[in-house]
Amino acid sequence: MYLVEGLEGGRWPSSTKTHHAMVDGVSAVDIGTVILDLTSEPRDTPVEPWDPAQQPSSLSLIAHAVVDSVRRPAAFVDNVRIGCST
Repeated sequence: MYLVEGLEGGRWPSSTKTHHAMVDGVSAVDIGTVILDLTSEPRDTPVEPWDPAQQPSSLSLIAHAVVDSVRRPAAFVDNVRIGCST
């Protein structure tokens, strides 16, 4: 999405570009209705509190890596091969 600033009255045009492989005509219209408002009046957007997730422990990271290696053995072999070649 491109935004152009500097027009009179604080207005600004926008231009979007999406490859046809990503959306068809109907999907592009649906995306436009999500991005753009139907009226010139701004909507109330309540501030939603955000609490970041806890940082994972080293043990948790290792456990996830082991589980991922079991689920995708070909990726594990590729990672070992890359690690050994450096």
